[in-house]
Amino acid sequence: MPVDSRKKSFNLKMLCLILITLFSLNVIHQAFSNSTIPQSNGGVPFYIYIIIAVIIVILIGGYAYLYLRGKRMKVLSEKKDIYRHIDSIYRSVISIKKIMIVHIETSLPIYEMDFGSEIAVDPSLISGFLQAVSTIGGEMIGRDDGGVKRIDYQNFTVTSTQSGNFIIHTFSDVELYELIEDRLSEIAKWFSLMFGSLVEDWDGSTEIFRLNKEGIKEKIMGDIFLWLFYPLVITTKGEENLENMEALEKKIFKFIQESDSSTISRILDILDDLGLDETLIVLFDLVDKGYIKPNYGAYDIVTIRF
Repeated sequence: MPVDSRKKSFNLKMLCLILITLFSLNVIHQAFSNSTIPQSNGGVPFYIYIIIAVIIVILIGGYAYLYLRGKRMKVLSEKKDIYRHIDSIYRSVISIKKIMIVHIETSLPIYEMDFGSEIAVDPSLISGFLQAVSTIGGEMIGRDDGGVKRIDYQNFTVTSTQSGNFIIHTFSDVELYELIEDRLSEIAKWFSLMFGSLVEDWDGSTEIFRLNKEGIKEKIMGDIFLWLFYPLVITTKGEENLENMEALEKKIFKFIQESDSSTISRILDILDDLGLDETLIVLFDLVDKGYIKPNYGAYDIVTIRF
């Protein structure tokens, strides 16, 4: 149920309780006014006070229950939304098999990243394919800067986004999550800003990209969460805040400190009894806070070509 609907439902229940309260008090008042029951010393019988007190306690308890239940449901809903968000990122990232940056005018690939077992795809064939698609229907690959388009190629979904003189093609097993697509658009804009003026009269040399190999790699890795493939290490900031952390955060820290392979997939496998959704949320939060970070120097999971 959407948050606004839940809020309206809670407000309606509260309104009903208030109306019931007012109605009950009115009934009691009328009963007193019309009562023929003898009253000791001209006052209200003691049991009437007890009845009123019980009604008030029940109503207050009802208010408290509805309020706390609504608050708890909101927290649970927010956690579920966060988990779905992170899970979508995770599934998209592990499906990525290849990223290729192509110079639009010449259709030549200038930077390629292959992940895991390399895809047997000839860059020249891909360039030819993209050129054919562009000829048949340019709108399919997104002529507007930053626009994201998808194309099915062999067994892959190719997500394409361009900016200036460059277009980035990402090969994945599944359709990428919208956030990943947005991040790819930002990378395309960054790449165009960094290197666009250098390829206006491009002679085909990739030397400038070779010189900036690591910077390009870390930009792509960080922006589209490819750090998920790398082992995590604890930062100085994380060590300084260890004492103030929750129990699950401390367990994750302990595992990272004692393990030689502390990738997210490994952590989720070992700490599976703690709950996949909760552990994923905490891991992403620790990275966002800067308490842990990926160790890009641990090993190479990507082959870079020019």
